[in-house]
Order: sequence, then structure tokens, then C-alpha cells
Amino acid sequence: MKYTVVRTDMADEQICKSIFYINENFGSEVALQKLDELEA
Repeated sequence: MKYTVVRTDMADEQICKSIFYINENFGSEVALQKLDELEA
């Protein structure tokens, strides 16, 4: 079974907020790693 994921503007905003939070608290390397995982 194949699925398609549609990213809404609200989802993008929440992802950005989460990545900024991770960046502030855990550093940019961890934030970029989590962003890559989400986009995969």
C-alpha cells in the first residue's frame, strides 16, 4: 500500500517551531538531524 503525505502550512509552521526549539536546547547538529529524519 502506498501513501502520500501532504504538508500543510500549519504542519510546516509546527515543524519549524520544533526544530528551532531543538536547536536552542540541543544544538544545530541535533536539530538538522531531526529535520532530516522528519523529511525522510
